[in-house]
Amino acid sequence: CYWFSIPQYPPLEEATDNNYQNYKNPFRVHLLNGFPVGIGICYDAEFPEMARCFALNGSLLTVFPTAAPLSLPVKDNPKAQIYLNYPNISQYHIPAAAQANLNFCSYSNRAGWEYSTDGTNEQQILSYDGNSIICNSYGKAMVTAVANNEDCLLIADCLKKDVINPQNPDPGNNDTGVNYLINRRPEIYTVLTKTEKVPFPYGKQHTYDAK
Repeated sequence: CYWFSIPQYPPLEEATDNNYQNYKNPFRVHLLNGFPVGIGICYDAEFPEMARCFALNGSLLTVFPTAAPLSLPVKDNPKAQIYLNYPNISQYHIPAAAQANLNFCSYSNRAGWEYSTDGTNEQQILSYDGNSIICNSYGKAMVTAVANNEDCLLIADCLKKDVINPQNPDPGNNDTGVNYLINRRPEIYTVLTKTEKVPFPYGKQHTYDAK
């Protein structure tokens, strides 16, 4: 969450203490210069329910700072690495979250290798995918990270006037007037909050433990 330089924003500093440790209000939306922003972390980005909850709370930009891995080093061979089969979240999840929730959505991943040191020697620990992206409310990429897994800074104009308004569609932008938020039917989605004996397709029921 320090992606937004949280110490400069007392409400966000409070969020790191309360939201993610006590989870009393995990979908709290914060105003940055008057713009409503929802902040998830890392693995949150991979659950569509997270982005939807932020949108229902009024977020026009949902951000997901993360550290999604790319590869591990091979012991005793610093030039070799084992690639991990981790999904590319920015390729499908983030564009889908933006379009489904009619808002901006971003994913800021680390890039390159992380090292440990004992004071004299550095050792590769884990490399990151560097697949950062910012999408508009149509699910289209506004800006993406550079190739070759390099450090970079993404800058995009996220303006309220550019967010799809299904109640007042703009034909010039090919708005369809489809409203994925208002047209929801929460009364039939009760399976989403079921915690006991959930009938997964694997042939075995699952019960969620309260965290």
